[in-house]
Amino acid sequence: MQVGNSFDPVEGVFHNTGRFIGPLDPVSIVVSWLPGPKAEIRVVLLDPIGEVASIQETSIPESSCPDISVLTPELKRHPKRPGIWRFKVLAAGDVIMDGQFLVVPISHTISTNLTDAKALKLNQGPLYGYGLKPEDVLGVPGQHSSWGRRGGGHFKRLESYSQALVERWVDELVWELWKVVRVCHVSGDLPPTIARITPCVDSDWSSLSPDPKASLTDLTPEH
Repeated sequence: MQVGNSFDPVEGVFHNTGRFIGPLDPVSIVVSWLPGPKAEIRVVLLDPIGEVASIQETSIPESSCPDISVLTPELKRHPKRPGIWRFKVLAAGDVIMDGQFLVVPISHTISTNLTDAKALKLNQGPLYGYGLKPEDVLGVPGQHSSWGRRGGGHFKRLESYSQALVERWVDELVWELWKVVRVCHVSGDLPPTIARITPCVDSDWSSLSPDPKASLTDLTPEH
């Protein structure tokens, strides 16, 4: 299971390498399935304070070999509240998989200048909620009330936050959902104690490393 946006089903990759999702970005949930019969599933998105933000029903076709589905749940109302979101996939009323993903503030996904008022509006979520209730998940009142509401560090009202505090809050949430696998250094000399860290230009995974597809060599002219 992977969550992000800008998923390319042909290449099978997210073009948004960091998979950061902003308040206005669509959400793509990529699920790998084992062979099996046709199944009806329901995908539920829960925002950082526990509100049901989206419910999507879809069919998974019968397959005799492993397959991939790209689930794209849509919201009735925008924008998404920044913070840690949850998603749950249900089949026959039971949760068969779940996970989390981060929605970052608008300033982290849009490079154009925004007024403070506009940015705050986009970072607070929909004024009157998403138009759904917990009982809408299965049509049974209170069926999933135990999913509860999450507050604390997973959602903050950002109107009183300076940019530095917003950055710190996002960094804290990133540490909850990501772990460091590999590191490289951008430039300059390193202290002897960490001198063995690979330069980013010499790594095969950093965006600062050369792209072999960016240069063409040994071309044979057509006759």
